[in-house]
Amino acid sequence: MPSGIVAELSPSKGYGFVLDSESCTFVRFDIQVLSEEIMLHDKVSFSVVELYPGRVAVNIRKQSQNNKLEFDHDADGRQNRTGSVGNGT
Repeated sequence: MPSGIVAELSPSKGYGFVLDSESCTFVRFDIQVLSEEIMLHDKVSFSVVELYPGRVAVNIRKQSQNNKLEFDHDADGRQNRTGSVGNGT
């Protein structure tokens, strides 16, 4: 099951984006279908459904805050993973 961080929330528009920690891509999700409250920068696990015009995150679940996933940016704006994902082993 993919995991990542909540990178954007737009309650007024009804959607948000999760930054997938493995592929470093953004996956859209609908706020109305969340089963629990999530906040910006929460670490989550999710499933992906392929829909037109792209991938959608579903079954989003908050993970423990012990394992942070953080990103910094190169001088040219590219993101680099700087944190750890998983149980640290």
